[in-house]
Amino acid sequence: MKKAEFVARIAEQTGCTKKHTEEMLNAFLEGIGDVLAEGEKLNFVGFGVFETRQREERNVHSLKTGHTDVLPAASVPVFRPGKGLKEKVNPD
Repeated sequence: MKKAEFVARIAEQTGCTKKHTEEMLNAFLEGIGDVLAEGEKLNFVGFGVFETRQREERNVHSLKTGHTDVLPAASVPVFRPGKGLKEKVNPD
């Protein structure tokens, strides 16, 4: 599903305009990025947790060029689904 389709679905469910829904969604996603950039964890009980983890420096080998390069350490965003989301996806 593309973003526009998702926006249309949420707009229909809420009765808001697509434009307003897209503005809210953009603000929501920007907010998640801001929280993660600050090194904070964002927890939506029942849905999941957005957080960052530290990836260590590592050597990578390029099959195309044959060279080995060093990939620097970095913070990477991670999402861990919560119990409610897992149950919705797998309703067994």
